[in-house]
Formats: sequence, C-alpha cells, structure tokens
Amino acid sequence: MTATHRRAKSTRGWGVAKPKSTRDRAKTAKRCGQRAFMVNKGGEHKFPVMPRRGPRKLDCRGLREAKQRASQHAKKYPGLKNRVHALAKRAGCRWAKG
Repeated sequence: MTATHRRAKSTRGWGVAKPKSTRDRAKTAKRCGQRAFMVNKGGEHKFPVMPRRGPRKLDCRGLREAKQRASQHAKKYPGLKNRVHALAKRAGCRWAKG
C-alpha cells in the first residue's frame, strides 16, 4: 500500500536553505536579527523564516513550514499560526492569499 499524503511543493528546497544547527541559527540571528525566527525565548531560536545564506528577507517556504509546525504545536504556541499567516500575507506569499 502506498502513502496517500503528498509533500507540499511550496516548501521544496527549504530543508537545504534553513538554518539547522544551533550554530547556524545563532549566525542567522546575528546576521538578520530577531525577525529571522518566529519564537525567540531565552536564547532559543525556533521556527526559522529566513534562509541561513542569501538575502535577508522572509522566505515563503520558511513561512509555510513555520505555519505547519505551529499547527502541530498549537497548545504550546497559541496564536503563532495566525501570526505566521498574517506575516506571509504581508510578504506576498502566493499560498497565503486566501
């Protein structure tokens, strides 16, 4: 039996572009500021929305992934999903138009 779920095309390539390690995340936060992550608590950088390399602007793939993860952790981070969606609309992401 094959899986019926499909990966969203709008997040393809984010796995390569996102800051993975703690060191990458610290460098990204220093380079782009606190707006590179949706959650900055106690020095922890969670839900990255900017790539570790390249331009210092919001990445729609990162915003999409942050929204998906915020949905999974809705009890721990209430309201984060709506904040990410609003930010994606302002950034002009195609998936956030609706």
